[in-house]
Amino acid sequence: MASDTLESIKRAHRALFDDFVWMSDMDNFKVPERWTRPRRVGSKLRGDCDDFAMERDYRTSNLVPLSARRFCIARVHKHHERQDHCVLAFIIDDEVWVSDCRHAVLMTKDSLNYDMWAWNKGALNAKWELF
Repeated sequence: MASDTLESIKRAHRALFDDFVWMSDMDNFKVPERWTRPRRVGSKLRGDCDDFAMERDYRTSNLVPLSARRFCIARVHKHHERQDHCVLAFIIDDEVWVSDCRHAVLMTKDSLNYDMWAWNKGALNAKWELF
């Protein structure tokens, strides 16, 4: 079951990655920051990292049975950088996998060397907690 789920998530990540073009919220929506699913412009979805993560979250919700859902939008940064970035993190067989708009393939948390904070999806203003 877990290997089938992981393969489905890998395929879905690649399909979204191939259909996605990074675009700042200022260019896309004329505001500095907006958390929403990406919008289609021409043949591609356009948005920034949080838009990509939200689209992956939406698509994963349809892929993974409710009882098996172990994923969340995560705010991350590299140890040497302090610029935030958003990804979708999955826990499969006790390993954290990351769907990141910067990478064409699903990556492991350890291979990316990110500090991670999980978003409590229960409330929009929820506290970010160390993952």
